[in-house]
Amino acid sequence: MRNVFVAFSMFASFCGSAMAEPIYKDLDYRGAVVKGHLGATEDFPSEFTDKLICEGGVSERSSKNSCLQINRDGSGTWENDAWGGSRQPPARIMWYLVTDQEGTPLRSSPEDRDIWQIIFEFQENYYSDTPGSLYAVPASYISSARRVVIHSKYRDF
Repeated sequence: MRNVFVAFSMFASFCGSAMAEPIYKDLDYRGAVVKGHLGATEDFPSEFTDKLICEGGVSERSSKNSCLQINRDGSGTWENDAWGGSRQPPARIMWYLVTDQEGTPLRSSPEDRDIWQIIFEFQENYYSDTPGSLYAVPASYISSARRVVIHSKYRDF
């Protein structure tokens, strides 16, 4: 019985480490190849992920506030302001942290904040964006204000 447990533990450990392998993608953004890490890395703040981040800092979608959500696994949704007098439902996206060629996320740290560049890859038509379209935005972690900001949307933590 002990041998079965040891074999299962080794198998589970192997599967867990195999699934944790980072996924990188070369993205053609405005004529330049940019390396991206799919989803969050270990040092990317969890305050950004798995929660809505909305205009006005509200905690839920409304007719007046658009929201986005980026999940740790690289999936998410993006909702923009009403365009042409109508609002579409949130679009499914995949998101990437921009990295250097070695795979280290690029981050700048002016004064009281850390800033990463992230790229959204649309998975479906959304206004004028087609599947595969890319959109880059800064993601700011402002420690003094206890706030995360992506594009025009923010959430206090």
